[in-house]
Amino acid sequence: MSEQSHRRNLPHLIDNSRPYFVTARLEGSIPNAALEKLRIDLEHDLRQIPKGQEDTEISRANTHKRFFGKFDELLDADEEGPHWLEREDVCEIVQEELHRLETEGEYWLWSYTIMSNHIHLLFTLAAEKTSLSDVLKILKVRTAFRCNRVMERSGSFWQHESYDHIVRDGEFGRIATYILNNPVKAKFAKTAEEWRWNYLAPDVDKEALV
Repeated sequence: MSEQSHRRNLPHLIDNSRPYFVTARLEGSIPNAALEKLRIDLEHDLRQIPKGQEDTEISRANTHKRFFGKFDELLDADEEGPHWLEREDVCEIVQEELHRLETEGEYWLWSYTIMSNHIHLLFTLAAEKTSLSDVLKILKVRTAFRCNRVMERSGSFWQHESYDHIVRDGEFGRIATYILNNPVKAKFAKTAEEWRWNYLAPDVDKEALV
């Protein structure tokens, strides 16, 4: 299947035949100025990559990985934005809805972690006709409604846009490991196993984790 791209502020590619690595963050969790600077830096770095070389696509992929690393560091370091996912009742709602979508046949859920202001997900859409944007919209609408209700608030809960990345050959284990280790990197837990809001599907080959 050919890859399709759609663009708002972050880079996106669409390929339902492969797993997706998705990061969804709370509304206001990264200042717009900081995100815009990241975008400008990314576009600058991409323009520096010579065209027509055999390793051009590899260089572009590595540049996007560096961009995401900086993006995720901003999320982990943020102290001014909302951290509603610190609440146990809010996390339980998000967790329930993540598994509910799998039960409803929207995707196969491989791994996730719930942090204080964002979530990382690894899943494969269950059918070609399923839209990544539609699935994320359902997840965000359901969780926002329920989470706002328990917090007795109104207004936006999730940032409208998510960061999504197609998982290419050889990346699955590395990304699953990255997800599970995010709470450790952010010093929320000493080990990935002790973080309550980590999940790895039972049928994932743990030997593939790196």
